[in-house]
Formats: sequence, structure tokens, C-alpha cells
Amino acid sequence: MQHHNSPIPKRRVSRVVVFVAALTVLAIVGAYAVWRSGAPDRWAELDREWASVVAGAQPLLEGDRVRCAELARLLGRAEALGLDAEAERLVGLGHGAALDPHTLDPRTLDPELLAVLEAIERELEAGRVCMDEPGGEQGVTSLLASLRLLAHSAAMDGDRLRILLGYARRLQREGGLSAAAVGTMLARGLLDRIDADPTLLAELLKVDPPRPEELYASLLREHVRMTAALDPELGGAPPVTPSAELDRQGLALRRAVLADAERYRALAGDPARFGTAPTPAQPGFIALAYMQLFPGDVMLDAALLPMLAVDLGPQGAAFAELIERWQRLVEKR
Repeated sequence: MQHHNSPIPKRRVSRVVVFVAALTVLAIVGAYAVWRSGAPDRWAELDREWASVVAGAQPLLEGDRVRCAELARLLGRAEALGLDAEAERLVGLGHGAALDPHTLDPRTLDPELLAVLEAIERELEAGRVCMDEPGGEQGVTSLLASLRLLAHSAAMDGDRLRILLGYARRLQREGGLSAAAVGTMLARGLLDRIDADPTLLAELLKVDPPRPEELYASLLREHVRMTAALDPELGGAPPVTPSAELDRQGLALRRAVLADAERYRALAGDPARFGTAPTPAQPGFIALAYMQLFPGDVMLDAALLPMLAVDLGPQGAAFAELIERWQRLVEKR
């Protein structure tokens, strides 16, 4: 007696497919509904976490372009006078080159450019500058070239060293990540000058040394300022906008920033180990599918997380090296 497997009716297969598809959609919609209904339970915690980030970013200076307007004008003038060409001609410095302890004779500079550089120095001394991007991206490049020329000048004395070193420290204490990087580069060059001329060592003792946790604070400032620029509802300083008042994209942005801050929090006092921070997970299949079904919704945080993640490994290593070198020079006194 032969037995035949009865084929499953096509109608039943269709019903199963429809049933599974319906369950999938319901699961996604249900997850969304649960998130929405459960959000208030998380708002207080999010507010505490965000307030902690803002507090750690202090001093969080406003991006007042009026304060650095004169510096931006001077940098533009220096650029027009061939600042980059002069820097490369006189001291062999490309944009990415390290500072060397050799000096230049200011008499070989164009007199008008020298006057502009001295005016830039006065702006730095007076503190009439903002910490990030004076004059835009090109302004940062011009500022770095100006600082290099001033740092290499044979006319370097204690006053100029103290002014430039003080500005480098302001960039590290008050700026975002790009400002901190410029500050570290400038400070390293000035330490080269002290190595070459030990009589300048006394000026180093008048400037507060760099502290390991400053780089982590610059990361927090970078993120808080960035979020304030992208979504004004987030704000840049206390009082902090409550999470419950944010739109969905603002809330996703805030969560992505908090996730990046969390990556480095345990390493805040040890920038030499910033390269060991965990790599953020890429959004998975479900998150990507959700974003396709609900574009612009709260799952944006899964996409923003890797986009906002910063690799501080190289910058942390350079900053740690600066701290160690600074300490060695102080111990020579």
C-alpha cells in the first residue's frame, strides 16, 4: 500500500505568509508603541545624563563671532599677504609639519605681514578671540600658520612665549576638538623652543600645565556645540531643554551624543588609552528595516551613533605625550 504526502494547499500557504507578515508588522508597530509609551520613564534619566555632559563641557562659551571679528579680519589680511608661502619659505613648514626648534629672523619677513602678526599676537593676549574656527575653516589654517611663525621668531622672549603658551592652553581648556588639537600642536612647538633655550623655562612655570581630563571635556564641548547648531532645541548650556520637549530627531541626536560620551568616560583621566575605546556598533538589520518603514523617526539614533563617534586615539596619544614632556621640563627647574 503506497502512501503519498499530501501537498499543502496553496491557500493555506498564503494564509501562513500573510499571518507571519502581519505578526512582523504588529511586532514593529508594537515596539514603536512600547517605546513611545515607555519614553516618559526614560526622560528623567536622559535629562540627568545630558545635564552631566553639559556640566562636563564647561566652560561652554557662546560662539560669539563679534569677539573674534578682529582676529578673523587680521587672519584674512595675513593670508592675502602670502602667509602660507612665507611660513613654508622661512621655516619649511607645510600644514601638517611638526614644529622644529630653529628660529627665523623677523627682518626677513614682509614688514606689513610682520605688523599683522604682531597685531594677531595682541588679540591673543587681550583674549578677544573665540575658541573654535575664527574666520571659518580657512581662518583656522591661517591662525596655525601665524602661530608657527610667531613661535619660530628669533625675537621670542619670555612675554611672547607666555602669551602663545597661554593661548595654547586656552584652546585646550575652552575649545572643541579642533581647537584642542591646534593648542597641542602649538604647545609642542613652544616646548621645542624651551628645549633649545633653557632661559625660557621660567616662563613655563607661570602657565598652568595641561591636565589629562581636558581632552575629554573638549569632546563634550564639541558634541554639545554641534548638537546646538544642528538642532537649536537642544540648547548649548543650562537650563537644558528637557528630553520630553524634544522632537524625535532631536531626541535621537541627544542619545547618539550620550553614547559617544559614554565610550570615553571611563578613560577620561588617561588620554593615552583613548585608542582602546570600544567601537560603536553599526545599526543592525532590524534597525535598518525600521528606519525604512518609519523614516525620520526615533531609530535615527542607530544611524547617528556611528556617524557621531569620534576616534580620539591619535589626539589622545599626542596630548598624553605633551603632558609627560611638560612635566619633564618642569622637573628640570
